[in-house]
Order: sequence, then structure tokens, then C-alpha cells
Amino acid sequence: MACGCNGPVFKTVENAEASYLGDGYFIIKNNMQGDSLLYGWACEQDTTLAKSPDQYTRDYIVSVNLMRACPVNDVVFPATMFATVDMVNVTAIRKK
Repeated sequence: MACGCNGPVFKTVENAEASYLGDGYFIIKNNMQGDSLLYGWACEQDTTLAKSPDQYTRDYIVSVNLMRACPVNDVVFPATMFATVDMVNVTAIRKK
């Protein structure tokens, strides 16, 4: 079954504040679930994005599709686990 960037979308987050750490990594404030944080790695990296000053500065507004996780040793870790990194398709991004 397809997973990661080639898999199905399991959740969409729209217009969320985010930090960009470079190399395609984002920390996204998930305003749909009590301001929890999502850790995402972009399926397609935009090399023109500037890094946020630090992980706490949310200087981007993003919309992303979170993709179904790939199994590790035949185990699929649920998206609710602390500090999992999801593959994301960035559908919109702008500087705050």
C-alpha cells in the first residue's frame, strides 16, 4: 500500500502558523487540535524559503496535506504519537 509522499492524505491543516527549520522541515501550530504542534517534512522542498530565526518563531502561514505514515519494521506509528515527523504536501505558504 502506498505511503508517505505517494500515499493518501489523512489530514489537511489550513492557514496554520509555522516555523521553517530548513531542508524541508516545518514545525506547524495545529490550531485544529488545541494548538498542538505538528512536525512535517515537505515532499517537495522549496529552496527559496528563508529559515525562521528559531523553532519558536512562527513566521510562515502554511496549508498542508499530511500523508499516511510508512511502516517501520511493519509497525505504523499513529499520528497522535509525540514527536512523529509526517511527510507533508505544502499546498500554500506565505511569510507572515
